[in-house]
Amino acid sequence: MLIWAWVAVFMLPQSNYVIALNALLAAISLFLLAPYLPFPDQWLMFAALLMMCVLSVARARQLNTINGAIRQRAQLVPGMRIWAKEQLARDLSREQTRCKREGIHAELIILQVKRHQLWHTAHRLCQTTYHFENVYRLNSRMLATLTLSRSSSEGLKRRQHLIQTISDKSACHYIEISDIEITELNLDNFIKEKQALFPLESS
Repeated sequence: MLIWAWVAVFMLPQSNYVIALNALLAAISLFLLAPYLPFPDQWLMFAALLMMCVLSVARARQLNTINGAIRQRAQLVPGMRIWAKEQLARDLSREQTRCKREGIHAELIILQVKRHQLWHTAHRLCQTTYHFENVYRLNSRMLATLTLSRSSSEGLKRRQHLIQTISDKSACHYIEISDIEITELNLDNFIKEKQALFPLESS
């Protein structure tokens, strides 16, 4: 019962320090039970507990990695083109390659909104953009979208129309995808460094 109880504990998702704490508690519980068992049974229980717990931790880490990748690619709202920010990094690379190949003008537009208006604004963005353009949730107050146009003048008109439609923003920034260095892009730092973006409008 001791072995299977600790195996179940180690199969749960947990951080490294929690794993270390549980390992210490498992060792203490084994030490407390050891005097009541014959010497060969003590080593057998120790070996079984160690092997099963290591396998449980490895399996839990594998499942966390798989589930994390699935969550990053999953649409945040079923039926809507709203994706996690990890998907934006992949889409930027793909769209930058396509723009160079086909001569398309593409812009990354970032909106900063009030926290309670995030999902309402995301829904408005989905309605305003084309069906092949996605919306991304960067954090609890920022959204982004990639707009594709035939020329820079058309991109300007689309951007202005989008900004006028989304009236509940507090700030908006944009940058042409061709100006983004994809190979050295750290999305978290890119979001924080507002000075790297061209300010479009604030209210």
